[in-house]
This record gives sequence, C-alpha cells and structure tokens, in this order.
Amino acid sequence: MKEIYPAVSLASALFGRQRYEKGTEYRLTKHCVRAECEDGTLFFHTMMGTLLLLEKGRSLSDQEQALVEAWFLVPKEHDEMKALRKLRALACAVQPNSRHVTGFTILTTTDCNARCFYCYEAGCKRITMSKQTARDVGAYIARVSGGEQVKIHWFGGEPLCNPEAMDIICDALSKAGISFVSSVTTNGYYLTPELTERAMRDWHVTGALIAIDGTKEVYQRTKAYIERDETAYERVLSNIEHALDAGLMVCARLNVDEANADDLNVLIDELAERYAGKQGFYVNITPLQEIKGRIHHFATERELAETIIRLRRKKSGYGIRSLGKLERKARSNHCMADVDVYEVLMPDGRICKCEHFADEEMIGNIYASDRDQEKIDAWKKQRAFYPECTECALAPRCVLLEKCERVGECCTEHVSLIGVDELKEQMLLAYQDQKMERNA
Repeated sequence: MKEIYPAVSLASALFGRQRYEKGTEYRLTKHCVRAECEDGTLFFHTMMGTLLLLEKGRSLSDQEQALVEAWFLVPKEHDEMKALRKLRALACAVQPNSRHVTGFTILTTTDCNARCFYCYEAGCKRITMSKQTARDVGAYIARVSGGEQVKIHWFGGEPLCNPEAMDIICDALSKAGISFVSSVTTNGYYLTPELTERAMRDWHVTGALIAIDGTKEVYQRTKAYIERDETAYERVLSNIEHALDAGLMVCARLNVDEANADDLNVLIDELAERYAGKQGFYVNITPLQEIKGRIHHFATERELAETIIRLRRKKSGYGIRSLGKLERKARSNHCMADVDVYEVLMPDGRICKCEHFADEEMIGNIYASDRDQEKIDAWKKQRAFYPECTECALAPRCVLLEKCERVGECCTEHVSLIGVDELKEQMLLAYQDQKMERNA
C-alpha cells in the first residue's frame, strides 16, 4: 500500500491515526471512492483527503491494519456522519476571516449578443455599465480590498460587449497599485486575437470559460447571435485556437440535454482534432439545468448521468482534461456566495452575493457602506444533510445552501453518479501527475 497523498492537516489534527484492534469487525468507509489504474487500485478518502494506491497483486485483507489506521476501514457501528459534522464544524470555525473583499464577479453588462434559449437571465433588464460607474467600481475595489491581491471574474450578459468598462476598472486598479488577476465567462464571439492580447496584457486574464453547445448547425441555432453571422461557429473555434496559442487557458463547457447529446458526441471529435495536445485546453461537460435542478428533456436522471459519463470518458480518451483538480481539504462553504470576501458587482453599482439572483438579492451598492446583513447571513445558511447522505461517498465534498437555485427537495441521483465519475478522473490525474513529478 502506497500513500500518494496523506490526510489533510485539519482532519489529521482532529482524528489522528485510528487505533487498530484485533478482533474488531471492520468495514470499508462509505467516504471512499475507488478507481482502477495501470499500477493497481486508487483509494480516495473524501473526508480525510487521503489518496492511497493498492498495488496489483495485493488485497485489502493484506493491508487491514494500514487501512484501519488511515480510516479507510472503520468499525462496523462507526457513525461517519457524526465525524463529518465534527470536521465541518471545525473547518467553519478556523475558516480565515478577513475584513477585506478580494474576490469579485463583475457584470460589465447584462446585455448579450447571443439569444440562448436556456439563459437564466432571459427577461432581465438589460443594463450596460457606464464609464463613470466603471471608474467608481475601480475605486471601490481599491478601497475595500485593503491592498491585497484581487481576483476578478468578468461576467454578463456577454462581458465582452463592454470591454471599455474592463479597461477603465483595470486601469484604475493598476494606478492604485492593486495587484489583480482575472478570468472571463464569454461566448467567445468577440474574443478575437487582438482582444485576447489586450485581455492578457491589460486585464490580466488568465483563463476563459466558453460554452459550445454543439457542432455548427446546433451551435448556430442555439446561440442565435444578433449578428446573424453564418460563420459564428468557425469564428469562435478560431478565436479559441488563437487564445490557446497566445497562452490563455480555455475551458469549453458542453451543456448537455437530450436534444444535443448525440451531436456533442460528434463535437468532441471535432474539438479533439483541433485542440487535443494544446497546452491549456480543457473540456467540462455539465447537464443543462433549470431552476431547482429540473433537467431538460431527459426521461430519467440515470439516463442523463450515463450520457454525461459516456461523453466525459470519450473526451478523456483523447487526453483532454476537465478543468478542476482533486480537492482534498475539508469543505466549509459551498461557493463564493457564502463567504464574506466575495461580492458580485452589477453594471449599475449594486452589489449581490450570487449572479443567479442578480435582480432580487441586492445587499447594497458601491456608493454606501451599509449592507443588508440579513440577506448576507441568509446566503450562509446550509441545508441539513439529506437521509441519503449517510450512504454517499461525496457527502464530505458537498455543502448545500438553502438559497441556492441548484438545491431541490432531495439529492438528485445524477449529481452523485456524475460526481463520483468526475472524482475518479481527478484521482487518476492526480496520481499521474505525482508519478511524473517523482520521475522527473
């Protein structure tokens, strides 16, 4: 048995090594995910953060004591959810506190040049950030960040419909001596080679997330660009290629529903032919969702999960990775909405905690210091574990917020199936990367 990664420090400090006692009846922890690799079987403890390799030819019974000490084997009556609650409470208690806000999602506009049928912002008022508001946003960030490095995510609408606002904000931060990096969610239509150079140089953009919903015919129909450009598909793919060649990380997000699943199978071939082997190219495959987790078209959640898993494995077969690494630390929050160091800035200077609730959950604005603390606290309220969480290996990695639009009345089957498959890929990649580092 080889230890690839030890337990994370917080879990190790809380639980230490489990004492092995002969005669005790042990079982495999429910917080374990296994993945086969060329050297044997990888075991990942989702609560402890430990990654182990059981070499070929070895059995679990051969390694019983080591597995007990690492909490992979636990006494038959061991209450794992009690241990998880204890760890989560500690993780929340020791979560770093800062008086400064250092993370921002900035909507330069709620307008967009695409008309995707699934857009959750459909019907929202279209607002574009003015030059004066952009200057005010830059000054606000410089003021509340306390001189610390800032991380910005440009969002919309289509943020590149208003690049002037990005210029003004970044120029203000540079003049104020504020260090910053940024990323952008964009449809890629305006991400020309010239704009990519400007984005990397002036906005310090390191990565772009671009949704590609199918091959040309499906893509053109889904995006329905107002430019009515029949070459939009080729234009976006060309822009991605230029961005990768310039050193920008690009993650293509493939949104899956029953209507485009077969077409995405073809799209993966096209993307692989064009980008496989290029540094910085990733593909994430996700279900197309509506409010409260309802899925477009699929008859069953298992059918959805199996479709996504099949597409993800095809993508992996080309050597294309998903964006995201093996997360080992104890989770204490769901996303940026439930931490104090992060804000969403609207085009008119209003502030909220989640861009999915941009029209209804304002906590204040950049021109005043008062905040709606009741709304801020409401975003931190976590949903209690579901009954099925006691059997789920992903429970330690799952923090659900009561206000999150992705949360329904129960845990959905596809979330667990897709999550486990994604975790297996991350385990394999983490092991491969560690092997390469060791052999370098």
